[in-house]
Amino acid sequence: MIDKKIEQKKIHKSLFILPSFFTLLNMIMGYYAIIAALDSKWIVSAVVITIAVLMDGLDGRIARFTNTTTEFGLNFDSIVDVISFGVAPAVVAYLYCLRNLTDFKHLGWLLSFIFVAAGAIRLARFNVYARTDMPNTYFIGLPIPGAAGLLSTIIWIYERFLTNIIIAQNYKNRIFVITVLILSVLMISKVRYYSFKKVKILYKKPIFLIITIFIVLYLLFVYPSILLFSIGFLYVISGPIRTIFSLSRYFNRKNFIF
Repeated sequence: MIDKKIEQKKIHKSLFILPSFFTLLNMIMGYYAIIAALDSKWIVSAVVITIAVLMDGLDGRIARFTNTTTEFGLNFDSIVDVISFGVAPAVVAYLYCLRNLTDFKHLGWLLSFIFVAAGAIRLARFNVYARTDMPNTYFIGLPIPGAAGLLSTIIWIYERFLTNIIIAQNYKNRIFVITVLILSVLMISKVRYYSFKKVKILYKKPIFLIITIFIVLYLLFVYPSILLFSIGFLYVISGPIRTIFSLSRYFNRKNFIF
């Protein structure tokens, strides 16, 4: 009986390594994205950042599922996120496009730094909120993986579909400048984003879950860049849209009262 309890304790202790293992994979992907970008392997950089986003989603869920959430894991995850979703996409975007802003010599590296700084601030604020009793059904500000995912998929789409389209190339610099600025502002904003930590609709109706998985896997196999960009874009705009609707309802109620 005692031996069995000791064995169970050893198994439980070994589970603490599992979330950190996925966090480490996340960091490897972010680091390799920079290495690939230095060799002008833009699609590779975009793909590995996207994989890092998936790794980031897994480590937290594994920690909660195995009841192995720790202070170390929370801080380690935040440091890794700054690398994989702050520094990596910012450097990749700078090497890909932002360094070519000839009219404003230093604007490129400044924009990429603003993206990193906004992401770091967003993560620091998240860590503060994580220690409070705030509901975990939503995030305050755009999560940094969402910002990194959208930025990387734009690069992916440009390289996959738009390299020979003149009008897309002519507006490329402007698109990336505007995108980086908007994503940076949204990360440090108070706009609320749904966390998907308590999604149960699909689980209550298995047929919808099966159909959804089938459609997603098919699109991921045939049009991965378009699917991932669409998901990222819809998530990014969901926060401001929700805020606009909330404000309109608030002012409508106020007008009704007065």
